[in-house]
Amino acid sequence: MAVSLPDNMDEVCVDTSASSSTSDRERIAEQWKERNETLLYEWLGTWKVSAECHALEYESYQKWQNFVALPSVLLPLIFSPLARFIPTSCTPEGIEMRSFILAGGFIACACVSALNAYCKWGVTAEQHLTSSKRYGDLVSDVEELLTKSRKDRSQAAVVLRTLKMKNDNLSQESPCLGRNHRKEVRVAGERAAVKRQMLIL
Repeated sequence: MAVSLPDNMDEVCVDTSASSSTSDRERIAEQWKERNETLLYEWLGTWKVSAECHALEYESYQKWQNFVALPSVLLPLIFSPLARFIPTSCTPEGIEMRSFILAGGFIACACVSALNAYCKWGVTAEQHLTSSKRYGDLVSDVEELLTKSRKDRSQAAVVLRTLKMKNDNLSQESPCLGRNHRKEVRVAGERAAVKRQMLIL
């Protein structure tokens, strides 16, 4: 699931001035400003919703995995001993009926196993769980950063660039979310930024 962040991050977080001399120009480290923190709150809102949505997707895929995986294991275990107790007569019709019942049961097992292998619900569920935890780690990092005073933080440009790189890597590796969850993620950051602006005003 690709979580898009503002493309103009450099314009938002990099605000440097330079002092010229006859030999060189020294770059002055940027100080934290309201616009930097507003951007962090926007990302924080996006990542919180992303973590929640991936957790919900994990639960959904895990239910499908359990629904399909358990029958594929239990049905062969049930039909194998049950075959000895299926009453049949010595007539060809009785033997044919018993074979038909056993064949139908094992075909059902094969279909369920094939469906599980094709859809890969278990693998997708684990990917969503991993993405949820990693987005949660980003949320924890930002919340910890915001608890510090501005003078105790690292440079704004360095912090924001690092967080953006982590988000880009995570967005490429995360599985896609459902349509409704994608919409939630898209508007979450905007709401967080607006809320932050209202608190400032």
